[in-house]
Amino acid sequence: MSQNTFLLFNCFVFSYFVYINAYLNLQENHADGIRDSQQNISTDSFLDEIIHLFQKEECRCENGSCIIDSGKEICECYPGYGNYTKEKCKACDCGPSTGCMWEAGFLGSKICFCKLGFSQKGPICEECDCGSNGTCRFKKIEKTCSCETGFLVKDGKCTECDCGSNGTCSFKNGEKICTCVTGFLVEDGKCRECDCGPKGICSFENGDKTCNCETVFLDKDGKCTECDCGSNGTCSFENGEKTCNCETGFLVKDGKCTECDCGSNGTCSFENGEKTCNCETGFLVKDGKCTECDCGPKGTCSFTNGDKTCNCETAFLVKDGKCTECDCGSNGTCSFENEEKTCNCETGFLVKDGKCTECDCGPKGTCSFTNGDKTCNCETAFLVKDGKCTECDCGSNGTCSFENGEKTCNCETRFLVKDGKCTECDCGPKGTCSFTNGDKTCNCETAFLVKDGKCTECDCGSNGTCNFENGEKTCNCETGFLVKDGKCTECDCGPKGTCSFTNGDKTCNCETAFLVKDGN
Repeated sequence: MSQNTFLLFNCFVFSYFVYINAYLNLQENHADGIRDSQQNISTDSFLDEIIHLFQKEECRCENGSCIIDSGKEICECYPGYGNYTKEKCKACDCGPSTGCMWEAGFLGSKICFCKLGFSQKGPICEECDCGSNGTCRFKKIEKTCSCETGFLVKDGKCTECDCGSNGTCSFKNGEKICTCVTGFLVEDGKCRECDCGPKGICSFENGDKTCNCETVFLDKDGKCTECDCGSNGTCSFENGEKTCNCETGFLVKDGKCTECDCGSNGTCSFENGEKTCNCETGFLVKDGKCTECDCGPKGTCSFTNGDKTCNCETAFLVKDGKCTECDCGSNGTCSFENEEKTCNCETGFLVKDGKCTECDCGPKGTCSFTNGDKTCNCETAFLVKDGKCTECDCGSNGTCSFENGEKTCNCETRFLVKDGKCTECDCGPKGTCSFTNGDKTCNCETAFLVKDGKCTECDCGSNGTCNFENGEKTCNCETGFLVKDGKCTECDCGPKGTCSFTNGDKTCNCETAFLVKDGN
């Protein structure tokens, strides 16, 4: 074999190896769905690879533009075309705004690069949308949605369909269907546990689990559990414990309602397997029944030779077959007379509420109880103070009362309180009266002074002052004035004579050599 032939053979093997690897890479990329509409793949056919080893021509690119990058020829295809060979772009026909590529080799077919929301259907890209929760593919010509976990296809979209971890979800006629595992039922769109055990049927009512149990089974901790008290009682669970509610005359014995009757006046119990009667107050066991033997709460009853006997406590006596209180307290003695209680009380005590109760108003009043309240009837000039008849006398000219525990005298007109009595204090119509330090004081109007305890007129006119001396009115007149008709009246004879009034007339006594002229 010549050297050229060997070289050609090596080139043939190498080119075929490149073709195989390129084809496998394309298949792998196609399976992963990884495409780039701007990706350029320059894979030659087998023949182009061989020819390209022996020739170098000017850069060519059919249906595209040729560029040289770092010495390497690259054919960039026009929109709607994909690399068919290194120097040729072939139409894609994948639809608008799409790109493509051609697989290498003689049997290579186109691969479409579809935009978001589209997928290749046959030779072109068509809309393929399964919503935001799934991816869309065309399998042959059928749309296929690959939904995320918890989502299923409904109306061509991946729609949530989750029944929880204990059931499977599906859509039927557009409605969500949950198929739950055993012991679970659908509640609020989820498979929730609903297991009442083998003796009941579970359901949800208004969101709450309900167990419909078989006969003699009840719900306990969410399970139908046996609860049987026999035919004479009903069974229930309280705080997780079995409780038997037995009919009258029956009690629980060995988990069943068993007859235990002591009559209507006692309760029956089983103690160590033996019937015991616990009788009500006033009843004792006689012939297996609780029979009345009641002396009341203050006595003990017994049967002696078939007869009832009452032993009463202190201060109680038998009345009408009962130990009845006959207590008047520590201040009186009690007895029954003709079946009526009678209290004989000590002095100063009267019966109140069946007891000898103190009723003392003091030596100046008599005491009684009226409607349960103490009443004191006091003597004249005495009133009730602190429960006793206490002196309250303001004299004959006023009335007395106690206010807030203090004595108060309401005196008549012209009387005021003095030494606890209403005492006259009158200064007449021309003055006001008061007591100061126990002494009467008259505050008289102008021109009035006190005389004989009254405000009496005492007016000497404007030219003198008036007062009473030994009960008589006295005028102290100014110079040149003398008393006339009870007033200080002018009486002036000049410097050479003295003036006086005689029988109401002015008289001048002149010095020697002077006579009266013009009244002076």
